[in-house]
Amino acid sequence: MTYPHRIGAEPTTCGTDYAASPTTISRWAMSSMPGRWRPPRDAAGITTCRPSMPGEFGLQPHAVPEENFSASKVIVPAGFSLGPQHRYVRPADPTPESWEVHLGGDILELSEAEVGVYGTAFLHIEDHSQLKVNRARLIQELRTAPHPQPDAQRLVDRLIDRGLLLEFDPEGPLEELFRRYRLFPTAEGMGSTPEEPEYHRMGHGNRPLVAVHNDAYVMWAFSFLHANLWEACAYFAKADQEELEEGEQPIGLTADRVAREVAVNLPMMIATQCAFLDPAAAL
Repeated sequence: MTYPHRIGAEPTTCGTDYAASPTTISRWAMSSMPGRWRPPRDAAGITTCRPSMPGEFGLQPHAVPEENFSASKVIVPAGFSLGPQHRYVRPADPTPESWEVHLGGDILELSEAEVGVYGTAFLHIEDHSQLKVNRARLIQELRTAPHPQPDAQRLVDRLIDRGLLLEFDPEGPLEELFRRYRLFPTAEGMGSTPEEPEYHRMGHGNRPLVAVHNDAYVMWAFSFLHANLWEACAYFAKADQEELEEGEQPIGLTADRVAREVAVNLPMMIATQCAFLDPAAAL
């Protein structure tokens, strides 16, 4: 999937601005396309392109050698970081005993090597926004880092097996996947602007990081109220038939169409820590 974009769309912000598709922008639904990542700026107006990593792993993005990373599946972290866990010892041991991630109904412990892989999956936000980060790209990132990880492939495979990394095709069937997960917002909702009423923003510390269209924004804010993400998509689509004002006509919104817009925005929302995916768990 290729998306046209322009860089530095406004004098006050920067990021990737995805041009509108030919699909008519309607009352409820925009086209199924990613929103926009806006790197935050510091007080001096300097772009700061690295969000705070889970547990502050101290990781920095670096240039990855050009290769063909065109596989259809993207890869994203799942779960919610609970940070490093230290031993109850004196004198204090500065080395964490483990790192913990909340995943569904469990708390999973990660080794230092594993948490390095998990944290690296959040890097390169703009590439996430363009659906360019997949398993091969992540492994290459780890192997070419300033401190290379020679066991990258095994570690990535292990985190996938443990459910801490998730692969999916944003353009493929989504119902089975979305029935297994819930989406939780972890950022501030910042609404739209007079200049761009079609974009709804989210971010941290009153600094917008992501701007998405209405469907994705509503799902980001409210889908966690449902048993799983697919049920939330179906509920939202049903409103197109049942919650019409006088004179309005249905626009043909379907659960699959809503799910598609959520799917293409998930990598960007997760990488910026504006949301996290969690397995649907019955406690």
